[in-house]
Amino acid sequence: MTYLYKTRFGALAALILAVALPAQAAAATNLVPDPSMETKASNWLFSKWGVNNGAGAFVSDAHTGAAAGQVSIGTYTSGDVKYLSRPVAVTAGGTYSASVWYKTSVLTDLEAMPYAANGSEMSAQSQWIADAPVTSASGANCQTTYCQVSGTFTIPAGAATVRLMIPLARIGTVKTDDYNLSTGAAPGGLSEGIVSVTIDDGWSSAYTKARSILNANKIPATFFVVSSFFGDTPDYMTAAQIKTLANENGNEIGNHTTDHSDLTPLRSTTAQRKFTDAQTAIKNQIGVTPTTCAYPYGAYNSATTTEGGALNVVPIARSIFKACRSTDGGFNYPSNFAADSTLPWRVMDYNIDSTTTRAAVKQAIDQAKQFRAWLVLTYHEIGETRGGDQYSTTTSDFTYAMQYLHSSGVKVQTFGAAATTVLGQTG
Repeated sequence: MTYLYKTRFGALAALILAVALPAQAAAATNLVPDPSMETKASNWLFSKWGVNNGAGAFVSDAHTGAAAGQVSIGTYTSGDVKYLSRPVAVTAGGTYSASVWYKTSVLTDLEAMPYAANGSEMSAQSQWIADAPVTSASGANCQTTYCQVSGTFTIPAGAATVRLMIPLARIGTVKTDDYNLSTGAAPGGLSEGIVSVTIDDGWSSAYTKARSILNANKIPATFFVVSSFFGDTPDYMTAAQIKTLANENGNEIGNHTTDHSDLTPLRSTTAQRKFTDAQTAIKNQIGVTPTTCAYPYGAYNSATTTEGGALNVVPIARSIFKACRSTDGGFNYPSNFAADSTLPWRVMDYNIDSTTTRAAVKQAIDQAKQFRAWLVLTYHEIGETRGGDQYSTTTSDFTYAMQYLHSSGVKVQTFGAAATTVLGQTG
């Protein structure tokens, strides 16, 4: 039998909304203490985890003032390094804008780490705000020139403070300066909010536990399945069970590759076969051809690969599917999709794990309705822990979430149907 242990890639999923904005001066009060890093370690904490030789230092090559924070990695296996701002008090459910000036030799991103009132880190809800690329949208070389990225996000339930950061999780060097955090407004929404329920990996509990709950609440779901796991009982569903799901309740079957391998270390031809071979298997055994995918571990971009070169999986997925889900956390908006043509193939989600509370899921659903956003709820095992308990949800918690979703009155669509709706409102 096969046991699948799910790990996170890049930013951990969180309840946020994010959209790249043009560089501009902040109109509201900057909440970040010492945003230009002049007091150095007095207000900025260096953090390192995982297997790497990362280091941090304050350098004179600053955007403004006399200091900037620099992190670098020469050898890398796992983890990241970063400077974290001093915690800033925020309001759960509030919308905030954030920005930073940076130089980088590799692709990274701006994130916010939320903390509970007792000071505990809510690492499972680390919030992706915006990519920080090597070349800016205007064509500037961000290795030699300071570039700015910015975005808006919503504070998740239970958070009392946040720290801003640009983590480095690969070989390279990043300099940051002039951070900004202020109250902001959400981007343009849909005609009404949408929630999609997705269940990953094809665990047997999707059929034995989740199915009856979904049917009772008339909630269609998207099941992202791994084709080589079909029939690997008792852990995973049989092809016959998946076929039953495909033919009832308006459900959707999505592609989660042949074997759940991280695609980013592979050659493009190998990665493409992981999708196309799964398409063939799903068509032959289930009787449907998926139009959507979910990236294993949420990974879709990498700086280096074990087979040589560097691989961005998005163009491969784009040639096969109409939309794909990442594990970048957040709400999805038509205005975001209109601004970045790749977003339909890296749709953001809200990942549910064993620590996710009922209140947090309820608030996520309420915010999707309030902000007229598309929220994708990602589940794995329901009521079982065959792959470990980190990404397992109790049957009672799943029942509560589906009952509340049904009673909330928010529109519920499968992942593929919702993608079509959102793309239809980008104009």
